Amino acid sequence: LFRALTSDDQDSVRLLAIENSAAIAELLSQDENTQHVLPIVRASVEDRSWRVRFSIAKDFFPLSRAMGSQITESELLGCFSNLLQDAEAEVRAAAAKNLSGYISIIKSELFSSEILPLLSALSQDTAPNVRSTFRGVSCVVVRASAVSIACMELAPKLGEATSKTTLAPLLLLFLRDEVVDVRLNILKRMELLAQWMASFESVLLPAIADLARDLQWRVREAVILSIPALAGSLGGQYFQEHLLEIYVSAFTDMVGEVRLSATKILPSLLESLGSDYILQNIMPRLGQIFEKSVIYQERVNVLHALKQLAAEKASGDLLALMMTLAIRGAHDKIPNVRFVASMTLEQLCKFADASIIAAQVRPCLSELVSDADMDVKYYSSVALETVQG
Repeated sequence: LFRALTSDDQDSVRLLAIENSAAIAELLSQDENTQHVLPIVRASVEDRSWRVRFSIAKDFFPLSRAMGSQITESELLGCFSNLLQDAEAEVRAAAAKNLSGYISIIKSELFSSEILPLLSALSQDTAPNVRSTFRGVSCVVVRASAVSIACMELAPKLGEATSKTTLAPLLLLFLRDEVVDVRLNILKRMELLAQWMASFESVLLPAIADLARDLQWRVREAVILSIPALAGSLGGQYFQEHLLEIYVSAFTDMVGEVRLSATKILPSLLESLGSDYILQNIMPRLGQIFEKSVIYQERVNVLHALKQLAAEKASGDLLALMMTLAIRGAHDKIPNVRFVASMTLEQLCKFADASIIAAQVRPCLSELVSDADMDVKYYSSVALETVQG
């Protein structure tokens, strides 16, 4: 019955039958798979309908895993290679999503000799039919996104040497791709390269620095969110020389999400760089932004940053400096800044010295309780109740 369905005259019947190939292969022995399933796979890979080829391509790794390494290496590897070079972009994109899994079921030398050479062609695919549409999404986006994700997921599995020689040029190409999602795919997975970042630094970091000025705010945000992985791998000195200015500039970005991303990574930076580094190199810059800012949203964002730094790892000196800046915010002329300052003081008091709380924080919050703005009154009263309790 299964063989009959996979050879049906109707494309829709064949592709639905093909979707069950992996499940059926798991139930059969190696000899049975060779006899019954393998001919169907071969026929599907060469099917006249691109939808049938797409159906087999999107689940080719689970199917190959179910059929076993021996059949995969001797028979299915060639089929997989054909799918990666299919005439239809949708099929190539679907096959590319199986790349990171495929390396786990065949010998590494086979993968390097048969599959890796295809990545370069896929990454630069500019055939006209690649730009056709599929489910409302440009296929150049689908294809490039699939390959860029696959390259990042392959890097830890290929090892440092192979990744540097084979993948690094492709990753650089993706970082400079005209498609926003492709650039994002690399930036959002930067932690996968963290252990070898010292080897990739000269190739990738200049491109990442350029992307910090990208016109697309999502790209700028992704650059900032990738900084903890870079700083943790390359160290404080590298951060100081190459990443600090990029990071600090995010606090004055025109887009709120980018500014907020700079606050989100502070706990990670505190963990990797240490409290003293934050105190000496980042806090003075945040203080300058707070003092010179002409838009209140930037001052609010600095206060959010202080909340993120409120932690047990923060030294007494760092907490004291943050308290001073938050109290300054409590006297800001803009109500939004004042009530965020109240919330920040409440968070900082969880880790601050009792003498500072008694001498500076409680008097400040007591004053805000009588503020003319209702929101400031509410948040300051909640904070005061917390620090007194």
